[in-house]
Amino acid sequence: MAATLTPPTVTDIVDPTEPEVETEVATELELSAIERAMRIVDAKADKLVTASERASYDPFTDVDWSPAFDDAMFYLPPEFLPLYGT
Repeated sequence: MAATLTPPTVTDIVDPTEPEVETEVATELELSAIERAMRIVDAKADKLVTASERASYDPFTDVDWSPAFDDAMFYLPPEFLPLYGT
C-alpha cells in the first residue's frame, strides 16, 4: 500500500477555535542583547572584509601578461574542455 502525501491546509496549521496569540513587545534587556549581537556580527564582518582585501589582488596590475601562451598546452584538465572526447 503506497502512502500519499498531501500538503497541509490552513486549518491543519492554525486552529480557528484557539484565541490568537499576541506578539510580545521586546523589552529593553532583549533590545540590548540584540544590539550586542549585531555589534559582534558587524565586527566579524569587518574582520572578514579586511582579510579579504589583504588576500586579493588586481589581475590587471599584479599579473605579468607579457609572456605568450603556448597553444600546445592544456590550461584546463582535458575533461573540462567543450570538445573533449569528440
